Amino acid sequence: MALVKLVKKRLRRAQNLYWEYSRPLFCQVLAPPDARRVLVLSPHIDDDVIGCGGVIRQHADIGAAVVSVYLRDGGTIRETEARRAAEIVGLSEVRFMRWGPPASTRRWGPVPTTKSLIPIQQDTVQALRALIETTKPDVLYAPFFLDPHPDHASATYLLDAALSSCRTRIGRLYLYEVWGPLVPDVLIDITRQADIKRRAINAHCSQVENIDMGEGILGLNRYRAEMNRIRGYAEAFMRVTPKELQKILRATDFPRTSRELPERQGSGS
Repeated sequence: MALVKLVKKRLRRAQNLYWEYSRPLFCQVLAPPDARRVLVLSPHIDDDVIGCGGVIRQHADIGAAVVSVYLRDGGTIRETEARRAAEIVGLSEVRFMRWGPPASTRRWGPVPTTKSLIPIQQDTVQALRALIETTKPDVLYAPFFLDPHPDHASATYLLDAALSSCRTRIGRLYLYEVWGPLVPDVLIDITRQADIKRRAINAHCSQVENIDMGEGILGLNRYRAEMNRIRGYAEAFMRVTPKELQKILRATDFPRTSRELPERQGSGS
């Protein structure tokens, strides 16, 4: 019996060592990309801190200038919340494009919308291209193109259109997750920034009244970490070049609803 117990003990130890150090990983764990200037494309006011708030803080802590651009019109209350969240994560600047109908004119139906309110048209493409050329980011974060929210998908198509004729060359794009998990190839450990990220999300008081987004997204970050041998939290990304993104979008042609918009729905600010 003593021999059996010893064998079982050593077997458990070997299993524990395997799960701790040797089990296969589904993607790379990297440090934040080296960048002096960072641009975050955020369809709505709060998507930036939800999708990559931990990494934003890491960029800010090493002295990078990080700019978030919000595409949809969120109204004055949400813009005030965005500025509070920006202070928490260390954003250098926030830009409000205010596209789509104003918050005061929105009507919510009984079912989720399937049509994007981020217009992909000449004036919005030019405005985003001008912003990219002005900020000259070394790295750019944007939503995953198959995110369930149509605004998120359309934002990535809009980015692709802007980059296709942009004078500023960007080496890598990092696509983040908000309303749905993506298929990542890169994780960034945000364990030390997890509480900061939670506070930044909760700074959007009007949005967390009825849904605990901080708890939900940090639960996803916790899952990403644990499944990849990180003791804490991690943000997941799909890392692509602009050309790779263009090929993927041409192949999927997913957010067709974004092209069903009226000829004009708003202008950049």
